[in-house]
Amino acid sequence: MSTGIATRKDKANAKRAESKPWRKTILCVDDDLNLLAIRRRLLENAGYLVLTTPSGLESLKVFSTGIVDAVILDYEMPIMNGGDVAAQMHRMKDDVPLILVSGAIILQENL
Repeated sequence: MSTGIATRKDKANAKRAESKPWRKTILCVDDDLNLLAIRRRLLENAGYLVLTTPSGLESLKVFSTGIVDAVILDYEMPIMNGGDVAAQMHRMKDDVPLILVSGAIILQENL
């Protein structure tokens, strides 16, 4: 059964997040696995626990667990873009900071 968490390291970090609430947990969502690896390394080096998912749908499963303190979302993803994911996350829990990032030059005006 899939938990929506991408790797073994993510599963271990999810357990740590539950047992160490003083340490902030950031969920990174991007369909580019190389960018996820870079973000993970940067944020872990800064002292955060990092969870990663490669899709919006999987990220919603992880977000719903309640262990996430902040989210970094890629805007351009297949099936469900970051704007749609952010809107659903905001409806679930509106006090979690959501950061949308994109390598695209032009974003939609309705952000």
